[in-house]
Amino acid sequence: MHPLPPTPALYRAAGLLYLTIIFLGLTSELIVRAPLQSLTPADMAQRIVETEMSFRLSMAADTVMIMADVGLAALLFVILAPVSVGLAAVAAVFRLIQAVIIAGNLAHQEAALIWASEGEPGLAATAMQLHASGYDHGLIFFGINALIVGWLLTRHESFARLLGGLMGLAGVTYLTGSTLRILNPDLAQVFQPAYLIAIIAETAFMIALLRHGW
Repeated sequence: MHPLPPTPALYRAAGLLYLTIIFLGLTSELIVRAPLQSLTPADMAQRIVETEMSFRLSMAADTVMIMADVGLAALLFVILAPVSVGLAAVAAVFRLIQAVIIAGNLAHQEAALIWASEGEPGLAATAMQLHASGYDHGLIFFGINALIVGWLLTRHESFARLLGGLMGLAGVTYLTGSTLRILNPDLAQVFQPAYLIAIIAETAFMIALLRHGW
């Protein structure tokens, strides 16, 4: 059975969910977690304790982001299915796997708060390292999702081929960064600025979804 065409309301909902994901994800990472990376374990633990509410809010933001990701996976399946039901389903599965990994990974951030509160800075720092590593493992699956979505967008009548190419580059960026995290963490740090490509691509996709919704 050929899938029904998506409605403007569905595009709008997908765009708003993507906006939520981008805003909450970047806020939690850039404002709360990233400043901790350059600190010594003792200073990191002290910062976590001193900013406990912000730390907890970042976990809450990630939780909402994950729920939005699940909803977006379903909506993008409907939007992209007219091109290929099979590939749209595979893309949704990879996005959902990423959501599951990141959801489970929140336990590491909570553990860091517990260890910091109990005066165990070394364990708190280790928990934050595990959180960063777990996040990157989740992005491996998202990178594959982005590659598939990019291919589908290049063949979708509602989107420009350039947007599909950008999403494909985002997929390559996520896969490269996460692979470097596993194989060569030092190079992974050098690679960090390349994630701007992914931010631009996903923001462009979000804007395109919202544009089709109004």
